[in-house]
Amino acid sequence: MLNAERVKLMTQAATCYQKQEKKAMRINEFYKKDYINYNVIKSVFAFTLAYALIFAIIVLYNSEWILIHTTRGAVIFLVAGVVIYIIGAALFGAVSSSIFTKKYQDARDDIKKYQQLLLKLNRLYEAEDVKEQADKEDII
Repeated sequence: MLNAERVKLMTQAATCYQKQEKKAMRINEFYKKDYINYNVIKSVFAFTLAYALIFAIIVLYNSEWILIHTTRGAVIFLVAGVVIYIIGAALFGAVSSSIFTKKYQDARDDIKKYQQLLLKLNRLYEAEDVKEQADKEDII
């Protein structure tokens, strides 16, 4: 027999699963610390590649000035580039960490909602089974 509440819960659970199938279910495979560290490392690596490309372009653009001021200018330029990189990478890592912490927590909350829907649905099935068992015993 169809139960309207059960059909409603099954529809909500299916919709919730389809929305979260790729995002939340994949995130759920990781521990929180592992997920955050993995994504921060990826982000800092991408920042490093982008910074290296931009720094190379700046060096090529200013190559005449660097060649004229060979020793002192090049060293100052290089030290400034390294200091800016360290500060930028630290800031980028901190921002990435907070972003991925929020993403992980949102995914965990979505998974909890999905699990609660499944739990409610399971309880409805169990209550229905108990009712059917009672009806069978009354017949006999």
